[in-house]
Amino acid sequence: NERIRIQNIMKNLSYLCYHCKTANEIPHTVNQFHCWNCGIINSVDNKLGEKISTTIAAILTIIIFGTCHFLYKYSDDTSKKDNPENQNKIKAFIIAESYVKDVLKSPSTADFGSVFEKSDAVNTVVQRGNTFTVNWHVDAQNSFGAKIRSYYTCRLTYVSGDANTQNSWRCEFLMVDDDIIVGN
Repeated sequence: NERIRIQNIMKNLSYLCYHCKTANEIPHTVNQFHCWNCGIINSVDNKLGEKISTTIAAILTIIIFGTCHFLYKYSDDTSKKDNPENQNKIKAFIIAESYVKDVLKSPSTADFGSVFEKSDAVNTVVQRGNTFTVNWHVDAQNSFGAKIRSYYTCRLTYVSGDANTQNSWRCEFLMVDDDIIVGN
């Protein structure tokens, strides 16, 4: 008898009477019930459970989609990293930063963007043989101490030696904003 009672309780849901606030155990399949305490007929809002389920499903979908998008966009794809052409572009991008820092009023304040921005920027580096053209921006303090964004174009040629050092590169052209620093 106790076993049957426990099974019946598991099939029932507890709803509060809107009038007397008494808990009533009723089957989950009914749309309305009589309160055992006050006798008032109460409606069961089955839509609430559906709304909560739909909301949870939508939130989970957004989280899953956002995670997949983030992993796709910023994943460390080894085929891209190991590609020698991309390695050369990354090195050219870093050397261009050093040439730009050389002409800034306050090079210690230079900010070339986050890692995520830089990974997108490296894709814009144009390579023709050993010559690379970098178009990017830098945020740095000017002579008045205000941090401003400047846009630059730097054309570099790899000469020889260790590609990670500025001495192995020749700056053919450098323009910061509209000022041509090197080249014509």
